[in-house]
Amino acid sequence: MHIFFIILSLITFSSCSSLLKEIEKLPDPPVVEIPATEFSHCLRGFTEGFHVNSRTGVKTKWNKRGPTDNFLTPLFNFVHSQCDSNDAIFGSNNHPLDSFSHLRTELGISSASTRKYRCAALFELIRTSGAFESDYNWKEGRDVSASNYDLYTQEAGLFQTSPNSHYDSVSGTWHKYLNELVAKHGVGQVRKGSPENAKWNALMKNMEKKSVIIEHYAFMLRHNYKHYGPVIDKVNRVGVNLNRSCIKEVEGML
Repeated sequence: MHIFFIILSLITFSSCSSLLKEIEKLPDPPVVEIPATEFSHCLRGFTEGFHVNSRTGVKTKWNKRGPTDNFLTPLFNFVHSQCDSNDAIFGSNNHPLDSFSHLRTELGISSASTRKYRCAALFELIRTSGAFESDYNWKEGRDVSASNYDLYTQEAGLFQTSPNSHYDSVSGTWHKYLNELVAKHGVGQVRKGSPENAKWNALMKNMEKKSVIIEHYAFMLRHNYKHYGPVIDKVNRVGVNLNRSCIKEVEGML
């Protein structure tokens, strides 16, 4: 009888092992990607507001192009995949520096806004920001008009973010969410003078890590928009160029 149970156990173990091996071979669930050609309002450029030439003082209207395919598609991918599950980015937020409060009127955000509308509104905020931060250049270097030579405060990548964004000036603590996000990609705790700052800058310009770059920026927009000049400027840059029609377009796709 003991021999029978031993044989049965071995057969069961063998079957389970085979099943696990088959499961391991299964492909990851397909990622839903909407080609940029499916958008219409979200492909438009930005012409509202004006900028001033720092040398001559001359004012000219903005003429920023619309988003590129290699930006719009991963952006929608990110929002679509995390809209329902990521409360830190798409949930309700009482943080005093939440861009949804700062741009409440421009985005059409209210306490009655649905989850999908919030997700679509953040999509549009990120889309517009990308034009004014770097003209959608994933490998953009630091802002040469600024004096940020230290890697800890130096801007990097499409959204011109810096390592010191991990420090929450309101609470006086480090953003655990951001630290854990970059740690998954080999970047340790960033802080002034740390060699991790160089790794962080490289990560934010790595075109193979677009979802990480977008996630980092999306979190910051909900927790400290004051890191980003174009977002602060409601009158001449991001705020005045936000497109409600694009928000509605994306909301319908989610």
